[in-house]
Amino acid sequence: PAADLTVVLQKAEKGDAEAQYQLAEMYADARGVDQDYTKSYHWAKKAADQGNPKAQYRLASIIYTGETGRKNQPKGLQLFFKSVGGLKNLAEAGDPDSRSKLGILYARGVGVNKDLAEAAKLFEQAAREGHAKAQVDLAAAYLLGNGVDRNPTTAGHWFEKAAKAGNGQAQIEFGMLNIRGVGCRQDVKSGLSWIKKASAQRHPGHAKQALTLLSRLEANPPKSGPDIDALKQRAKKGELKAQLELAHRYEIGASLKVDFSAVLRWLDAATRQGSASASHHLGGMLMAGRGLKMNPEKAAHYWSLAAWLGHRGAQVDYAVACAKGYG
Repeated sequence: PAADLTVVLQKAEKGDAEAQYQLAEMYADARGVDQDYTKSYHWAKKAADQGNPKAQYRLASIIYTGETGRKNQPKGLQLFFKSVGGLKNLAEAGDPDSRSKLGILYARGVGVNKDLAEAAKLFEQAAREGHAKAQVDLAAAYLLGNGVDRNPTTAGHWFEKAAKAGNGQAQIEFGMLNIRGVGCRQDVKSGLSWIKKASAQRHPGHAKQALTLLSRLEANPPKSGPDIDALKQRAKKGELKAQLELAHRYEIGASLKVDFSAVLRWLDAATRQGSASASHHLGGMLMAGRGLKMNPEKAAHYWSLAAWLGHRGAQVDYAVACAKGYG
């Protein structure tokens, strides 16, 4: 709101480093103001000169990417390195914004050793505190499997939270997940509505990206995905092919929410019909604890069955399990 902007501006002009940093973020992300990297640089530098590590990070980003002119990546990297110590202190004290920024540095290996798991951990800590940018980064980590097990449904959960908070990038990403049916049931109408919201964003980059997507989707309307309800009915009637496809879709989130209990249920049903591949796959999930609680004894049971059914991979895996005493 304009009133809040006035208060922050007054504090910043009086030398308040935190207010100066807030202004830098607002101008960079077009939050309540038009995007203006020159003003963002101005206020970030003032706060950075006072030792504010978050402002140092913002200033480093502007310089590294050349948002106000020519890129200066060496200088940008130096500032990123300089911000690490302060960001760590603030992150340990529970500051969500610092955790979000530190997570980016861990994800890219800037100033710290690259550690995708640590990055995802920091993103999640900040995301649970309602930090929209961290929610977007955490969602991306789940979508790609960076530092966490890939799960498009969990990705959609965090994209949706950030989208509802008004983040344009999240609105675009969540919209596309709905349109494509990734990690959820396909819902083209809902997906388009989210992208339309993003097209009205004050952030020029997000608005432009959304408008371009809308134009492409209008020229090439999304195709309807498979009839999931019909697939479920066929699986319930005992069609082996449908059971295997349903298990696969539940596992990867293809036009369905990821649900490993459903994967277990349908792979077991296919196994009972003599599917060696289903039995082998299910045994692997149980042995590794991938999506399901680790259960070596049950895993060995499924591998044994698949091996006797002639599955060569299962014969090898079961032989190793016997040799090592796994289960």
